[in-house]
Amino acid sequence: MCGSVVAQFLAYTVRTRKCQRVLELGTFTGYSTVALASGLVDPKSGTVESVEINAEFAGIAEKNVQSYRESLEEPPTINIHAVKAHSYLSEFLTREDKDKEPFDLVFVDANKSEYHSYYSFILDNNMLSENGCMVFDNVLFKGLVLPDASSLEDFAKIPKRLYSVGDKLRNFAQFVKDDPRTTQQLLPIRDGLLLI
Repeated sequence: MCGSVVAQFLAYTVRTRKCQRVLELGTFTGYSTVALASGLVDPKSGTVESVEINAEFAGIAEKNVQSYRESLEEPPTINIHAVKAHSYLSEFLTREDKDKEPFDLVFVDANKSEYHSYYSFILDNNMLSENGCMVFDNVLFKGLVLPDASSLEDFAKIPKRLYSVGDKLRNFAQFVKDDPRTTQQLLPIRDGLLLI
């Protein structure tokens, strides 16, 4: 879950950038989904597409989103897709042209080991609008992105399997930094947000 500060930041970003088409990879319980939707300037023409691999969490998110919809006179379109992120992205490319408009904002809080492939797929397939942005959550990953994190005493109790995720996120951030197609900014909010 993204937390209240990140949720407020997401709503602010959607509103100030006047986003109308939003994609979220990693729904969990729908907290960030509602935050993204709440930032839409024109809710009746805005859309949030949210993707969650876990069907149980997708069901919980759908209930939370429905409660949000019921609180509004003119709710935005919010679709929860219970599929793998890569399956959704691949399926998106097969749609008719009118259903394949690029997204103004993509928020990613899904499988951290796949951040690089999500980023590349979205850019390589023109899924981001001309002035669109991507926001990747948890890019500081509890400090495990530090090159020598495994040797630091503060990290001794963290399961070893998470260190490889930290390495992948560090490599992802370096790849984005070196990619001439984009500009980026790392915000040390909560567990780190990478704006692209």
